[in-house]
Amino acid sequence: MTTTDTPPPLPEPDVSRAALDQAAERVDSHHQRVDQKAGVLCALNLGVITVTGAALTQPGIPTWAAVAVAAGTLAPLVGSTLTALGAFMPNLKGGWGFVKYAAADDLDGVLAAVAADQRQQAARLGGVSEAVYRKYRRMRLAVQLTAAGITCGAVLAAAVTVSRLAA
Repeated sequence: MTTTDTPPPLPEPDVSRAALDQAAERVDSHHQRVDQKAGVLCALNLGVITVTGAALTQPGIPTWAAVAVAAGTLAPLVGSTLTALGAFMPNLKGGWGFVKYAAADDLDGVLAAVAADQRQQAARLGGVSEAVYRKYRRMRLAVQLTAAGITCGAVLAAAVTVSRLAA
């Protein structure tokens, strides 16, 4: 019979204040990144919406094309923009950070809030991580809506071009 080596036991997790602060910094960097991505996507969407709206004002655009563009292109882009804007919504729940400081009645309350223990820091880390995760999920949906709107717009532009060439 052969024996197998058992792996060494895992070290105890480091739950020091420094480890929690490092984890919070990583989550905060993701938080900033998702906000930047939402801003870029909103700018892209608004640019495409503007160009699409300007194209619809051109003379000779068939009614069917205008309705199709409005339904197939503008609707997903507006939906994407609104979804991405939702990522900017501040979460004012939770008893940490500036929300907790703002709720303090006086300087002693602020000092007590700053002197929070590790469990409060871990709770903050969990809460912020959940908020960042929700933002990334919103951004995934927003990107999918943008892709659908731009694809539909390209197909409709090609259809209008073909119909004009055929006329």
